[in-house]
Amino acid sequence: MRLATAPKETKITANWLIKRFVCALSIFLCACGDSSSNSPEIGGYTRGDHYALVVYSGAGIGDDGFEDNIYSGFVSSADSLGYVLENFNPPDSKSAGEVIERFFNESKNSPYEHRLLVLGAGEYADLFEKHPQWKPDEQNEILFLDTYPGSLDVYIRDISLYGVSYMAGAVVADMKKRDVKVLGANPKSKAVNSAITGFIDGYKSTGAPFEADSQVIYLGKEENEGFDFDASYFLSYSYVSDSIEFVFPVIGGSNTNMFRYLREDDSDVKFLTCGMDADQQYLSDNIAFSIVKRMDVLVGDFMSQWVRDKRQPKRTLETLESRYVDVVVAENYSSWAPHFEKFRKQAIKAEQKYLEEK
Repeated sequence: MRLATAPKETKITANWLIKRFVCALSIFLCACGDSSSNSPEIGGYTRGDHYALVVYSGAGIGDDGFEDNIYSGFVSSADSLGYVLENFNPPDSKSAGEVIERFFNESKNSPYEHRLLVLGAGEYADLFEKHPQWKPDEQNEILFLDTYPGSLDVYIRDISLYGVSYMAGAVVADMKKRDVKVLGANPKSKAVNSAITGFIDGYKSTGAPFEADSQVIYLGKEENEGFDFDASYFLSYSYVSDSIEFVFPVIGGSNTNMFRYLREDDSDVKFLTCGMDADQQYLSDNIAFSIVKRMDVLVGDFMSQWVRDKRQPKRTLETLESRYVDVVVAENYSSWAPHFEKFRKQAIKAEQKYLEEK
């Protein structure tokens, strides 16, 4: 298990802000070209006969999480593999639908022999149900970086969080944390509920009690809600006041507000928590570990096969056994590392059983 070193927060924060600016600028340059041009100038990437358009979810990028990893994976692979890349960070579902429509409308006059439409989240599945003309063919292929419940012959690449969350829950219980809360973005997201279920199952596997009715809270009600919400800041105040020992946050960008509270609060005793999707230990001294979802590596592996026109599986769901998801223990909590290894095999078996029953 890798133990990451956390530089000083002020330096990291500055670099983080610079990264966000460059990221936003890159997407602006990539998305704002002349859509009627047959040979678009896309962000300086090498021209070729392969073109990819990535449409991110409504939550967007900029929180150093799941979608930022996707963005990094595409930018890096486009540089190394030489395909043409266009990124689009839509402000709403309507805008996403418009750029997807553009993708298919431009295919007849496109200079690219191979075109790939990438959807950063399964939330766009409903749009495809409403537009049956949007479908893959010899020139155009579709990749969902999330589950896709429809019947189209598309690529799906996803990472299960059940196993790694199970391992995290078992470790939190093993570290004798008994006053525990779980925060979920909403009860309708399959990914959110898979992680929450895994954490609870792992926690209870040690014999520690857990009451979901009182210990699990959702920030939103609908599938796309709760990922960017100020309520996590105010909930953190109540958790400190109530002497909560650990909070497991599956709330997307909302966790940055919780981390901000932990940085700003001057209480002598504050709850511990974990980063989600990326190594986020630099955001708070109270982050004991981070669950890292390596979408950048997954994207890079997929694209390296796609640009070479190699056959690959249509659908894959990566698990704790793969190299795409794991835990990074924060430097100040290195004593936790052996506990993760203690429960790794148990978590892998539990995930296998969970997925078989789904």
